[in-house]
Amino acid sequence: MSGFEPIDVEDAPTCGAPKFHFGQFTLDELLRAKASLGVRISVAIPTLNEGSTIGTIVQDIRRNLMDAAPLVDELAVIDSGSTDGTQEAARTAGAQVFGPSDGSGILGDIRGKGENLWRSLYFLSGDIIVWIDGDIKNFNAGFISGLLGPLLTVDGVAYTTGYYDRPLQLPGSPMLPNEGGRVTELLVRPFLSCLLPELSGIHQPIGGEHAGYRRVLETLPFFTSYEVDLGILIDIVRTHGLTAVAQVNLEQRIHKNRPLADLHLEAMGILRALLRRAEQWGRLRVLDGDLRTTASCFGRHDSGHPGALGSVERPPIITLPAYRRQQEDRLAQRQEGGYSHAL
Repeated sequence: MSGFEPIDVEDAPTCGAPKFHFGQFTLDELLRAKASLGVRISVAIPTLNEGSTIGTIVQDIRRNLMDAAPLVDELAVIDSGSTDGTQEAARTAGAQVFGPSDGSGILGDIRGKGENLWRSLYFLSGDIIVWIDGDIKNFNAGFISGLLGPLLTVDGVAYTTGYYDRPLQLPGSPMLPNEGGRVTELLVRPFLSCLLPELSGIHQPIGGEHAGYRRVLETLPFFTSYEVDLGILIDIVRTHGLTAVAQVNLEQRIHKNRPLADLHLEAMGILRALLRRAEQWGRLRVLDGDLRTTASCFGRHDSGHPGALGSVERPPIITLPAYRRQQEDRLAQRQEGGYSHAL
């Protein structure tokens, strides 16, 4: 019979990672810190059919954080094969665009949000990688500068994650403040509070806005679907401690909300990831060793959903010989340019 057997959890701090507000970091301060550290910064946006929002997001980043002030060195959209003009809109707005066939000879052919984040480490050259979702309707440059603030100015911080009010607005319904994030509030945070209490103070453990140093991210496995954000967070806390993580208040995030019926596969994938990581951390035992299930247990089949249960874990990208060679070449090129960096 499927199930798990709880294991006693040792006392653990539950106050959460330190918190900041995006508005407390000025652009001049961040530029000075960036120059002092000698780092490059890349922004990667994973997409699938975000044609209505991606152009505005890319234009905002280019105008405010690249053209007006050189905080961001590289901006790319990593796309899963959109059919609504997402790639064209991103390219027209000024982003590099990588599709599912790019790098397939080296990286293979898997699609998903987590796969796009993993691939971004190969495609982009930054010492710091910033990830944001491509469906944000109220995006502003503070999303990026806020996530970068603690990474550039606070010793010991290796990873930042955003939190915010998430309104809920379904078709034909009024906008409801603080009613978004249903999977977070009904599944993820209760699970973390019970079995991984170190993370119970993280407000948005599966939020799509986060950033980190390459030297840390390249050592982590990546789930290939929606559970990737949670997996990264858990693995960083497990390997580097909670002090390596900072939370940044981005105030509000408005994006396209999906009907509850469309969230079941995402929730099941996230639950499987939670069970797997909790077992690896020694907090429970899965009795039959099989965390897989099918959508039929929810009374429907939806194999075309981008969060389908076929999600796998990519190995730490540093284990790929082609990636290591690429990083060695990039380091040599930068040193020839007269400065080193924080690889």
